[in-house]
This record gives sequence, C-alpha cells and structure tokens, in this order.
Amino acid sequence: MTRPNRLESDVMEMLWQHGEGTVRDVLHRLDRGYAYTTILTVLDRLHVKGQVAREKVGGAWRYRAAHSHDELVGLAMASLLDRVRGDPRPVLMAFMERAESVSPETIEALEALVQARLESES
Repeated sequence: MTRPNRLESDVMEMLWQHGEGTVRDVLHRLDRGYAYTTILTVLDRLHVKGQVAREKVGGAWRYRAAHSHDELVGLAMASLLDRVRGDPRPVLMAFMERAESVSPETIEALEALVQARLESES
C-alpha cells in the first residue's frame, strides 16, 4: 500500500466525513479550485487502489470510502509489516514500546486477540 498524497488524503477525509459523493460533490466540498478532471483522476486512482468503492447512479458515479479510517491505517501498518525482512518480532516490540497512547484496555484486547490466534493455530 502506497502512502496517499495530500489531495488523496483530503478526498478520503471528505468521503469519511460526508459518506459519499459524486466527482462534482467532492470538487465543491473541497472548494480549493481544483479542476473537475483532477478530482475525477484522484477518485479513479483511489478506486483502482481499492480505497474507494463506486456505484453508477443515473449518469454519474457515486464514490464512498471502501474502508473506515482505522481500517485503512491498519492495512497500511500490515503492509509495512509485510516489508520486514526476517523475524517481525523486533519491529512489533519496538512499535509497542513506543506506542505510549495505547491504553491498558487496548493491550488487554490485543492479548485476547493473540491468545485466540494461538489457539486457532494449534
């Protein structure tokens, strides 16, 4: 998964905030003087990347985010982890040691997830 550029990020934020929209809707909501074709190209690229879904309504495509913000961040993290050469434990440990905002409740949920994964693999 590649890191989105600023305009892609702005388009995704708009879709998360408003739920869905046509190219014209996105263009008007961003209100930054972009050309229609620029927004169309960005939405098409996001669709190819699997980050937005689209549905033909009348004569126009309606776009919506294919994943929530949290799901997309999780996918990006998983993609980074896939790039680790060798044992991923040092990377995961370094992340957890530096993730100061992780609450005790979240750590408990992670422990439960790890335990369930271990049980399903045995």
